[in-house]
Amino acid sequence: MEKTKSGLKTKILLIAIIAVFVIYCVIGNIIVSAALVPDFMRKLEAFDRVTEQSYSEMIQTDEITENTKAAREEAKAFLEKSDGFKVKTESADGYELIASVFKQKKPKGKPWVIMLHGYTGWKEEMYHYAARYYDRGFNVLCPDLRCQGESDGDFIGMGWTDREDVLLWISKILESYPKAKIVLHGESMGASCALMLSGSDVPKNVKFVISDCALEDSMAMFKKQLKDWFSLPDLGFIGSARLWLKIRGGYDLKDAAAINEVGKSKVPTLFIHGDKDKIVPVKAASELYEACGAAEKELMIVEGAGHAQSCYKDPEAYYDKIFEFIEPVIPKETKETAKETKVEPTAKNTFSLDNIPKYTGTPFVYINDNKPEFKKKDIWKRPQESLSQLDELGRCGVALSCIGRETMPEEDRDFRVEFKPTGWAYGRYDFIEGENLYNRCHLIGYQLSGNEAVERNLMTGTRYLNVEGMLPFENAIASYVRMTGNHVMYRVEPVFKGDELLARGVHLEARSVEDKGRGLAFNVFCYNVQPGVKVDYASGENKPAKSKKLLKKYQAGKLNTEIVTDSMKDVDPGKLTYVLNTKSMKFHYAGCKNAEEMSADKKKTEKTTRKDLLERGYEPCGWCKP
Repeated sequence: MEKTKSGLKTKILLIAIIAVFVIYCVIGNIIVSAALVPDFMRKLEAFDRVTEQSYSEMIQTDEITENTKAAREEAKAFLEKSDGFKVKTESADGYELIASVFKQKKPKGKPWVIMLHGYTGWKEEMYHYAARYYDRGFNVLCPDLRCQGESDGDFIGMGWTDREDVLLWISKILESYPKAKIVLHGESMGASCALMLSGSDVPKNVKFVISDCALEDSMAMFKKQLKDWFSLPDLGFIGSARLWLKIRGGYDLKDAAAINEVGKSKVPTLFIHGDKDKIVPVKAASELYEACGAAEKELMIVEGAGHAQSCYKDPEAYYDKIFEFIEPVIPKETKETAKETKVEPTAKNTFSLDNIPKYTGTPFVYINDNKPEFKKKDIWKRPQESLSQLDELGRCGVALSCIGRETMPEEDRDFRVEFKPTGWAYGRYDFIEGENLYNRCHLIGYQLSGNEAVERNLMTGTRYLNVEGMLPFENAIASYVRMTGNHVMYRVEPVFKGDELLARGVHLEARSVEDKGRGLAFNVFCYNVQPGVKVDYASGENKPAKSKKLLKKYQAGKLNTEIVTDSMKDVDPGKLTYVLNTKSMKFHYAGCKNAEEMSADKKKTEKTTRKDLLERGYEPCGWCKP
């Protein structure tokens, strides 16, 4: 009898232990999801609790409130003038990561800053910081850290897994700019990420770290916030959460501790922290500063600032300190002088299709006897650009630009464009070079403006429109500008019919400025067609054309591809002044950047003809293309 009672007690105890263990595991699993999985956080309304708790712990003063509003306006103005675009990469564990890129007009040789946002944040929160860096001549990359914003992921990485992702973004920059000097600027969790990365085998291109209110130790913070955010005592649940995070997320929360990694850092680091920070106590900054292994390090404590509020408490002192600290990488000339970009209201189509003949095999037709119709007020005297806002259907509008050597990029395009303009649809045909029917056509071509992926400057165009229609005229402008050093007023109007999403074509007008059109002038309409394909302009959908007549002529190369017959009518084709490189046997226009950088012992100036130079074995420069 006693054995039976003893066995029953053992069973009850065992069941109780199992029940406690199950509860322990379940609560730990829920904590992981509630703290590190945004979708689950939304279901539990944890986002709202975290936001409310964080806001209540902020310092609320008139000064900070006004400076916060000013920063938002600064970010808005920055977006309007900087023409950013989105890029993507893939993490080592297969997640798609998204970032916004804001490049200087001439990005080559300019430093980069990577802006890293905080816990449950997103890249847009960092734009007000980005604006200040951009104005000082920096190229800017603002990523959404994994599982936040537009980036994929199963768990927020607390900076630990993010450090590997940031290395991918650094590699992406270095693919195009191998000598780039890079600054990492992080806020809160993003600052911890930067510090942990700096303690690893980081590329030598990373010159500085700016750490604003970094988390010293993620696990210690979670213990503190477990009660504040989720009204739970610890009771060992953090240990359960760590176990589940290892199983589900592949990393240990204990590893996400900047204090353990920063001692290995050799990267100059500026630590910034508000002395009224209730989320990450100010002592964390002092401890990180003391632990940092970098020979060059500084600590800035901002009086009266809460968490991530140092930039709002005293913006000028904040940025003065940063730019003083990173002064060695700041460009000497930090004001872009190339051109000013304006964002204009959406322009209505002024061009009528009524008098345009049906396409019969010529990629363009002349308008007004090829004479541009610019009014005097439309001719700008200095490089600038005007891009229309997208209309209510998302379609681009009129683009105007004064093209000069100053506006033309010195390097090839680098980042891949992801934006899909209206009318974009799948279409692949083996008789098209590259097979893709549609291209992302720049209204103002990249070779003329350096605008790589500005949505207001992109339209959906057929390969035929892009290569046979628009490109020859862009090349004519580029050649004229490089040869003469003059400017060209250029107007591009995508022509839509009704509410159609795919343009019927583009109206191009150009006139050289200094010589009042004597050197270069044209006025044409280019068809947005593709021989051998029938296109539905309402949607962009497409299928093989029933008639094969034009396709056969296209494949045989018999279509009329006459190009810019008299656009450069008065440019003297005879003797011109060229700069010769007697060692590389290259020849350049006199104003070419490569000619200006040439050493005197290799440089020779000569007035002659292009034909003569080619016969003597010289090759044209790849940039100025004489």
